[in-house]
Amino acid sequence: MSFIIVLLLALALLALVALPLLVRGYRDPLPDSRDPLLAELEEEREALFRAIRELDARQDLASERREELRQRYEAKAAKVLRQLDQYQSPQPAPLPRQEGRAKSHWPLAALLGVMVVSAVVLGNYVLPRVGPDALITTFFPEQLAAAREVQRLERAVRDNPNQTNLLALGDIFWQLGDLERARETYQRLITEIMPAPALAYRRLAFLALQAQDFNAAIPHFEAAVRLDPHDLESLSTLAEIHFTLGNLDQAVTNWQAFLAAPGGQGNAAVQARLAMAAELAPLIEEVQSAPSEASFLALADALWSKQEHTRAADLYFQVLTRFNPHSHYALSRLGVALFLTGDNDNAILILERARSLRPGDLETLLFVGNAYFSAERYNEAIAAWQEYVTAAGGPELAGRVPGLIDVARARLGGAAPVTEPSAAAPVTASATALFAANCASCHGALGQSGLMLSGGVQVPVPALANNPNSADPALVRTVLLQGRGAMPSFAHLPAGQLEQIVVYVTETLYPGEATRP
Repeated sequence: MSFIIVLLLALALLALVALPLLVRGYRDPLPDSRDPLLAELEEEREALFRAIRELDARQDLASERREELRQRYEAKAAKVLRQLDQYQSPQPAPLPRQEGRAKSHWPLAALLGVMVVSAVVLGNYVLPRVGPDALITTFFPEQLAAAREVQRLERAVRDNPNQTNLLALGDIFWQLGDLERARETYQRLITEIMPAPALAYRRLAFLALQAQDFNAAIPHFEAAVRLDPHDLESLSTLAEIHFTLGNLDQAVTNWQAFLAAPGGQGNAAVQARLAMAAELAPLIEEVQSAPSEASFLALADALWSKQEHTRAADLYFQVLTRFNPHSHYALSRLGVALFLTGDNDNAILILERARSLRPGDLETLLFVGNAYFSAERYNEAIAAWQEYVTAAGGPELAGRVPGLIDVARARLGGAAPVTEPSAAAPVTASATALFAANCASCHGALGQSGLMLSGGVQVPVPALANNPNSADPALVRTVLLQGRGAMPSFAHLPAGQLEQIVVYVTETLYPGEATRP
């Protein structure tokens, strides 16, 4: 079939070339190569193609940024190509009628015949659609292959909308990041196929979770667990959702089911979550039965000690709004939580309020300095940290804060944000900066865990602070070099910088030193 298609296209192209040579009346004048508009369009086309080809070699750009630029260049290139086509294909003028000689139309008829035959043979073998209203405008093989696979699966679903075809189509939309069409396909699957596979419910649950729609996510996860009681991913995520919503009994039930399922026995992380739930249960009961500033603070502090900063921050906020708007302690913890989530502006406002209520509080001074430093307000960071040193009783009792002051002063002097440390230099300041630049966006500023986008949904990232795996330098180094799961490799970093991150994770984050003054 491929040989026939190529042969027909070759004949059509040959006819196009031979037609003006065989029949004088079909000859068109050559375009004016000196036309400035034509030259400009051609130059723009070549520049865009060159820019697209060079993107893959741009290691200084993040993959998301490269993809964004590629789509922009391709869209503009398609527009330029359309302009070139329109400019180079003017409407032909009527041919003069020749007296005494009938014009022969056989070349045109032959060309049309070849085109008709080609159209019949080609059928649906055209560039496949990759969106509801868009055609492929790329020459990248992997994108063409993905689009052809989408077209193949769409045809399969039209011909036979069974479980296998619908699930495969939903999965490829999921992999391509077309989450709306993935949701539509999975929804169709659970509506039309009974019983639907657990995977379809789990994918719908994660799509709802991405939109922060817990009310839609919970029943989908529960359906996935009913269909597959050993679905560890659904059990653990459902437990975390219930824990977030304060439904401790449901969270415990799902964690226990996780440990009872094949592959879940002895899972240290889930066992730790159950132990935490047992510890928090009486505090939660106290908050529910006798709400007060003291009961809310006790539960918030317990959550904070378990690295559950976001949940604790909600309780500190309730202390301020329901019981005591002048609680410097609740203000300070809320400001720290905002700083850990990257909300520097609001963190500074709240931490400064806490600082005014209790000027010598060490935690407040440490983190307001951190927030100012992150905002590149180095003079204010230095002032806050100097207050910390004074309140702590001098540099020898101020832990790592004097080193932070030195880093801030170096920044004021024009030092680069991240530098390769010398062998004799202390590693704390440079390692902290390296971790902040490369790791904190997912693992949190203090290694307290966080979320990252994977497969189009937000997935939890394990904590590094107090994590036994963080104590093994060889393991940390291997993960940095090779990546793991959704985490990319950082092998592109210089060896010295990688070692600084290893030291920071194993000697500062693992024992929880990053959260201490």
